[in-house]
Amino acid sequence: MLSSSQHELIRLSLPMMGQIGLQRLVRTVNIVLLGRSADGARALGPVSLASSVNVILASSLAMGLGTAVATLSAQAAGCDDGAERDASLRRVFHAIFPLAFVFSLPAVFVLLLLEPLLLTIGMEADFAARAGTYARVVAPLATLMCVRASPTTWLRAQPVVKPNFYITLAVTPLTFTPSYVLIRHSRLGYLGAAISVLLQAICEIILTLAYASTMPALSRDRGGLWPRAHERTVAHMAPCWSMLLRLGVGGALVNS
Repeated sequence: MLSSSQHELIRLSLPMMGQIGLQRLVRTVNIVLLGRSADGARALGPVSLASSVNVILASSLAMGLGTAVATLSAQAAGCDDGAERDASLRRVFHAIFPLAFVFSLPAVFVLLLLEPLLLTIGMEADFAARAGTYARVVAPLATLMCVRASPTTWLRAQPVVKPNFYITLAVTPLTFTPSYVLIRHSRLGYLGAAISVLLQAICEIILTLAYASTMPALSRDRGGLWPRAHERTVAHMAPCWSMLLRLGVGGALVNS
C-alpha cells in the first residue's frame, strides 16, 4: 500500500510528466512529417541538429531558472501570513519575466551563430546553411521556453499542476494542423516545423498567463498580472532578482 505522501507525489508528478511528454510529441510529429516530405532527405539532418542544440541549451537554461523560481515560490507559498504570502508570490512572478529573457540569451546567441560554427568545424556548406537557417527561425523559441517555464513553475510551487497539463493537452492537437500544412503544403517546407513549435509555445504562454491571473496573488484588487508603480522599482525587485540569479545560474550550470 502507498502512503499518503506517495499518493501526493504521484498526484503532482503525473500531470507534469504528461505535460512534458505532450510538448515533446509536437517535435516528434514534426520530424515524422519532415521525413516524409519531398525535401525530407536533405532537411532532416540539419533540422534535427538545430532542434537538438536549441532543446539542450534552452532546456538547461529554462530548468535552471525554474529551479530558482520553484525555490522562491515554494518559500513564499509556505508563509502563514496570507497577505505576506501573496505579496511574496507576486514579487517572484513579476521578477521572472525580465530574467527569462536574460537567461535565454546564451542559447539565442549560439543559434544565431550556428551556421558559421558548423562551417568552422568542417560541416558541408549546404548542411550548415540549412541548419543555420532553421536555427535562426527557431531562435525565439529559446526565449519562449524560458518564459513559458517561469509561470508554469510558479504555479507548480503552490502547488497547482493540473491546469498546466490541461493547457498543453488543449494546445497540442491544434498544433498538428499547422505543422502538416506548413511542412507539406507551403513554400516554407522544413521551416514550417520551426513555426509550428513557436505557435505552440506562444499559445501555451497566453493560456498559462490567463490562468495565473485567477490566482489570489494576481487578483484584480492586488493589481492583476501587471506590476503596480511601486512594484516596478529597482529597490523593490532587486532582492528577488539577486536570489533568482544566484540560484538560477547554478541550476543552469548543473543542468548543462
